[in-house]
Amino acid sequence: MGLQWPCLNEDHPGTRYLHKDKFARGKGKFHAVEFKPPAEITSEKYPFVLSTGRQLYQFHTGTMTRKSAAINQISPTGYVEIHSGDAERLQINSGDRVEVMTRRGHVTTVAKVTNDIEKGWLFMPFHCRSISPKALPIC
Repeated sequence: MGLQWPCLNEDHPGTRYLHKDKFARGKGKFHAVEFKPPAEITSEKYPFVLSTGRQLYQFHTGTMTRKSAAINQISPTGYVEIHSGDAERLQINSGDRVEVMTRRGHVTTVAKVTNDIEKGWLFMPFHCRSISPKALPIC
């Protein structure tokens, strides 16, 4: 199993799990913060908000997991999720290749039409390079 933190001194065998009997400094530390509006907002030219993140089957940028044939069978390509209402309005179907444009650049990927995302939002995992076009401008 190996040595696990915390180790209280050089001879300590490690701790099997961190918060067994009590939390180290209570259940949490909270404090209020002042609202700060986003640096960039949507506009007529960029009407979507893009959120990037992870997906279950890939790790970080895919430098190792993209080399696994088994994982690539489950998660073979990048994609952009778009709400079904937005997709219908833009005449985009699941599997269409679309170009996602931001103020900083653009990428071509596969559209995944879903109701798991809010209207006006797009989601892209950041694990893989994308493939090359209907344009989806975002903020």
